[in-house]
Amino acid sequence: MGRFIATGINIGTANITAVVAGYNREQRDFRVRGAGSVLSGGMRKGMIVDPARVRDQVRSVVKDVERSSGAEVRHAYVGVGGAYLSASRAKGSVMVARADGEITENDLERVQSAAREQVSFANRQLLHAVPLSYTIDQDIVLRSPLSMSGAKLDGEVLFITNLYRHLQDVVRAVESAGVVVDDLVAAPLAASRVLLTTQQKEVGTALLDFGAETTTLAVFEEGNISGLTTFQIGSVHITQDIALGLQLPLREAEQLKCNFRSDPAARRKIHTIVEARLGDVFELVERYLKKIGRNGLLPGGVVCTGGGMLLGNVPELARSTLHLPAELGRVRYFQDTPQYSEDPGFSVALGLCVEGLADEERAGVTHLGVAGIHQARRLVGRWLRAFLP
Repeated sequence: MGRFIATGINIGTANITAVVAGYNREQRDFRVRGAGSVLSGGMRKGMIVDPARVRDQVRSVVKDVERSSGAEVRHAYVGVGGAYLSASRAKGSVMVARADGEITENDLERVQSAAREQVSFANRQLLHAVPLSYTIDQDIVLRSPLSMSGAKLDGEVLFITNLYRHLQDVVRAVESAGVVVDDLVAAPLAASRVLLTTQQKEVGTALLDFGAETTTLAVFEEGNISGLTTFQIGSVHITQDIALGLQLPLREAEQLKCNFRSDPAARRKIHTIVEARLGDVFELVERYLKKIGRNGLLPGGVVCTGGGMLLGNVPELARSTLHLPAELGRVRYFQDTPQYSEDPGFSVALGLCVEGLADEERAGVTHLGVAGIHQARRLVGRWLRAFLP
C-alpha cells in the first residue's frame, strides 16, 4: 500500500516522450520506472497533421516505456501545447445565494460561469479554468472566499484553451494506440510541476519553453498561472537561418546547429545567427510582459526549458534583454535518473506524472479538456482519477 504509478505522454513537434513514474506515499519519493522518446513526424507547430502517423509513434513510444518500466500502460496523462494554446482573462459577478450571506461552492461556480460568458470559445475547447482573484463587496480576498460572508462576489478567471479539433485529434491518436487519456493538461502547467518551486510561483516567475516550432511563455504569480501565450517561433527557425546565412542544405544546417557547442569553428560561424533568433524570442517575451504589466517585475525571473534552450547561453541573453533573473530549468524530483531529469525534453512528461501522483490540492485549477471532448463525442466523460487521497 502507499505505492502508485502514473504515465505521462507529451506529444511535441520534434519528439513524442513518455514516462512511467512511481510514488511512495510514506517516503514521499518519486522515481522514474521507465521512459522513452521517438521522433515526431506527424506534427506541425505542435498540431497533428498526420493522425495515423502520430498514432503509430505513440504506440511505439508506449511499447518502449513498457519494456523499460516493466509496467503495462493502459492510462496516461497527456500534455498538449502547440501554436493555438492560449489563455483569456474574464470577470464574473454574482449576488451571494444564501440568505445569511455565506459563500459556498455554488457561488464560486456561478462566478466562473458568469466570467465564462464573457469569453468566446468558437472552435476552441476549454482545458483549465484558473481563479485568479476574488472580491467580496469590493474588498479583495486572498485565496478562496469559501465560508466568508457578503452580499456580492466578484471574481477574475483565466481560461486556458486550445483548438477543439486538435484536442480531439490528440485523444483519438492516443486512445487508438490503446491508451486511455485520463486527462489533457496544458504543457506549461505540467512542466511547472517539476521546474518551479512553490516560492517561484508565489513571488512571480515566467516559464519559457523554447520548442521546435513554437515557444510558450507562462507567467505564475501568487501560487498559480496568471498568463499564457504562444509564439510561432522555435529552434527549427534557427536551422533555417543557418541554412540561409551559410548557404547550406537543411540537414547540414541542423547538424551544425546541434554540434556547434562542441565545435569551436562552428561556434564562431553560427553564434551571431543563434543569438539573433533568440533575441527575437526575448523581444516577443518582453512585449507580452509589458502587455500584462509584468516586464521587469517578476522576482522569480525567467526559467528556461525546451530543446531550444540547449543552444547558446540562453539565461545570460534573457538577463540582458529582459532585465530579470534567468536560469535553465532543473527538475525538482527524480534526481536518481539524471538522464531524464536533466533533459529538458522530458520535463513535460515528468510533470504529467507528478500531476497524476501528487497528493497536494490543485490550487483551484479545474481540468476540463477530456471531459468536454468526450461529452461532445457522446462518450462517457472520464474525470481525472485520484491516485492519492
